[in-house]
Amino acid sequence: MSLPNKALELTPLRGPNAVAILTSSTLSLIRVLTTSKGRKAAANGGPPYIAVLIGFVVSTIGVVAAYGTWRAQKWGIVLAIIVSVFGELDGLGGILFAPLLTTRIMAGVGVVLYLLVVLLCLWRERKPVLA
Repeated sequence: MSLPNKALELTPLRGPNAVAILTSSTLSLIRVLTTSKGRKAAANGGPPYIAVLIGFVVSTIGVVAAYGTWRAQKWGIVLAIIVSVFGELDGLGGILFAPLLTTRIMAGVGVVLYLLVVLLCLWRERKPVLA
C-alpha cells in the first residue's frame, strides 16, 4: 500500500543537512535534559538560573528547528541558524566567565559545534556543470 502524499514519506537526508540536523538535535537534547541541574549549579558558582532557563527555552526551540530542517523546510533551517547563534553567544559567555577550566573547555566545544551547524545549514550543493 503506497502513501497518496509524497510529503508523508520519510526519506533519509544526505550531505551537510544531515550532519547539521544530527549535531543540532543532539546539542539541543543534551541541554534540555541537563537543565534540571541548573538551580544547583547556580548555587555552586555556576551560571545564573535565568541563563539556564533561557538556555532551556532556546534548546527546546532547537529541537523544533531540527525537525524543520529534517523536513527540508526553510523555516527550520533559519530557526536552526538562530538557535545556533544563541548557543554560540551562550558558549562565549562560558568561555570568558566560567570559573573552572573544564567548563571553559566544554563551552568552547559547544561554540565550535554550533558554528559547524551554521556553516552546514548555509552550505550549498554544487550543481553539475554541463559541458
